[in-house]
Amino acid sequence: MGWNRAKRIQDPLLRFDGSVNSASYCETIKNNHIIENINSVFGNMWTWQQDNARPHTAINTRAVLLPLMQRLMLWPAKSPDLSPIEQIWAYIKNRLDGLNFKDRDELFNAILYEWNTIPNYVVHNIYQSFWARCI
Repeated sequence: MGWNRAKRIQDPLLRFDGSVNSASYCETIKNNHIIENINSVFGNMWTWQQDNARPHTAINTRAVLLPLMQRLMLWPAKSPDLSPIEQIWAYIKNRLDGLNFKDRDELFNAILYEWNTIPNYVVHNIYQSFWARCI
């Protein structure tokens, strides 16, 4: 089956209103069954990747989430180009460039639409270029 016809596994886009802290980050991951969804697709053949933002590295986050994760990728400082999600955000920002939104809900709905309609080839190219960006 060609990549463009393959079913893409995609977590829902989660909305945070206000500041994200360790507690809200952990609650959102757990309440939306993110780890369970990943496990149901990949079993134990996956690695969790997150940057060094405070909610990700807080003692509480490590205590709550690390026991649920098979592997955690160590993250080099100041390396946003390694993150596939940063590549996806760049794609979405480019798609929405120049548009104006009347409120946060309209903006979120536009982002959600773009998130749900990202072509498979875009995801594939980002995935395929990951190791080159690591090197």
